[in-house]
Amino acid sequence: MERYQAFLARFPTLVRWRWPKSRGAGRVERPGLLPRARMLHKAAQFVANQHQANLPATAAELRLLPGIGAYTAAAVASIAYGEPVAVVDGNVERVLCRIEGWKAGSRAGGGSQVRRKSENWPPSWWTRSGREISTRR
Repeated sequence: MERYQAFLARFPTLVRWRWPKSRGAGRVERPGLLPRARMLHKAAQFVANQHQANLPATAAELRLLPGIGAYTAAAVASIAYGEPVAVVDGNVERVLCRIEGWKAGSRAGGGSQVRRKSENWPPSWWTRSGREISTRR
């Protein structure tokens, strides 16, 4: 949390984010963080230049940003903007595949199929008169 607060103090807006090429974005110690920081910077530049520094509000628009995948786009659109979009990570995918008997997605290359199917979930048998059926027995 401390590093996040320091990051926000240094870069309060997308427009203020200037990536000093010689130093990177600051200390990036854990493996894998530097490429993520670079993609985040690239996405920030794209939003600043192409969207007048306004973050897109839909999952489809967010997916067009560099480094933003289906999960991140859906999570941001759902949480920040209330878009009713399925946020499917590996755990959600496994549970849906077990409940519905679908073929496993990501490892078999079908993760996007599971995401598409999950958009129509829960199935009609899950709800009755707009109320959820309890799964507890």
